[in-house]
Amino acid sequence: GSAITISAGGCVVEGFKVTGGGSQEGNFFTGPDAGITVSSDGNTLVNNTASNNNYGIVLWHVSDNTLTNNVAKVNKYDGIYIDFSSNNYIIDNTASDNEVGIKIMRASNYNKITNNTISANKAWGIRQFVPELGPWLPSSSSYLTIANNNVSNNGNGTYLSRSSYKTITANIVCSNKGYGIRLFGSTSNKLRKNELYGNKYNFDVNCFGTSWNQDIDKTNTVNGKPIYYLIGESGITLDESTNAGYVALISCNKITVKNLNLTNNGQGILLVETPNSVLLNNTILNNEDGIHFHVSRDNIITNCNFSNNVHGIYLYNSMSTNITNNDISNCGKGIWAFISSGNTTIHNNNIWNNSEMGIRLGCNYGNSVIGNNVSNNENGIGLYSEHSKISGNTVISNACNGIDICGDAWYNSIVGNTISLNGYGCEKGYGIKLRCYSYNSIYHNNLVNNSNQAYDAKYNTNSWDNSPINGGNYWSDHKCTGNPSNGSQPYNITGDAGAQDHYPFKDIWGWENEI
Repeated sequence: GSAITISAGGCVVEGFKVTGGGSQEGNFFTGPDAGITVSSDGNTLVNNTASNNNYGIVLWHVSDNTLTNNVAKVNKYDGIYIDFSSNNYIIDNTASDNEVGIKIMRASNYNKITNNTISANKAWGIRQFVPELGPWLPSSSSYLTIANNNVSNNGNGTYLSRSSYKTITANIVCSNKGYGIRLFGSTSNKLRKNELYGNKYNFDVNCFGTSWNQDIDKTNTVNGKPIYYLIGESGITLDESTNAGYVALISCNKITVKNLNLTNNGQGILLVETPNSVLLNNTILNNEDGIHFHVSRDNIITNCNFSNNVHGIYLYNSMSTNITNNDISNCGKGIWAFISSGNTTIHNNNIWNNSEMGIRLGCNYGNSVIGNNVSNNENGIGLYSEHSKISGNTVISNACNGIDICGDAWYNSIVGNTISLNGYGCEKGYGIKLRCYSYNSIYHNNLVNNSNQAYDAKYNTNSWDNSPINGGNYWSDHKCTGNPSNGSQPYNITGDAGAQDHYPFKDIWGWENEI
């Protein structure tokens, strides 16, 4: 059990040093073991130290308590833990070296957390977290005030999830290893005068539905630069004169974002339900998502530089995006177009040295990948979509597969690409690998000195040539006569499909020669 349990209301608990409180995480009915557990209303805790307990100080199904000038440190789980508790004041406390400094859980409304020093906690400084309890139990914690706190040198800074109407004001959130402030599925919050700097990802918004609606003004800064969180704007330009450090466009239209340096956030630029916009000449570095599109269509990204992002460009349910003349390097995925992000054009980009994949197209329709240089990635192009065209690309020196086709990949055309020197950085890599699905057309490609040239899996019915007249592909490890050859010297494709290029070419680019 807890070392001290306050079950009578209106008490003042002052000057205690409490250690060794409990070993159980507790349950829904009893709450967790702690140094001090408050299970009554209207108490004041002042100048206490709770250290080396299971939890430091717990507020459990209570209201109208005040915690002032307490120290909660080196506890196994949370320094200060608030659950089913409202209208409490957490003021001028120190929470350090815990798993979480201050955690606010279920149905805990109208609490005020102000002027606290929260540092060196392993997971989060402040975490407001709402687990799924089902429709029969209240869960969200709203109308929370978090003000004038110093949240520094934690695993992550401040996490606010699945609740609303919080006021986040004048906090310093710095030097956390992960996120500074992260809003997850949390709507209608007001942020003012927060300083975020030196965090891996200073500011991040990851929401759904109407929860993108926030009241965030330019008094909030990331690395000294203002946050631009625009809602419902149209026909404006954000350029270098704004000195923006983070840009979010929510339900906007016809916005131009150009000549900005956007670094160290969850998203460099976030577009939600924002069409007809142009992102031009931006440098976007060290973010989780360089540019994140959510249900946003008919946008243009051109002449931008992306580097060291987890995803350079991420599209979710965002149709008809034009991605042209960008340099995308040293990311996890260079471009990831995911779920209903069809009719996207990816043209003339330099996509290189990305640790997972240069381009990944998943669950889409009708994309065009044309004239790109895709080199030195783990995998070059991953196609998990249908009715798409991959044409005129140079796919070279990718560690595993040059072009990888899988998933719902029907009726795609792979035409006119140079695919060379792929597959030398993994156990079994290929120039082109078709792992599943059928009716794809692969012809007029140069496959040159790949570790393994091509693979076509069992039950596939893909076509590796385009008639005796138009021919198939050039294979550097195959000798034949004619451009194309006459069908007597087919190239056998590795894999259980038993596929063949019936009319391979003698010469590289042989289809450009006279037949």
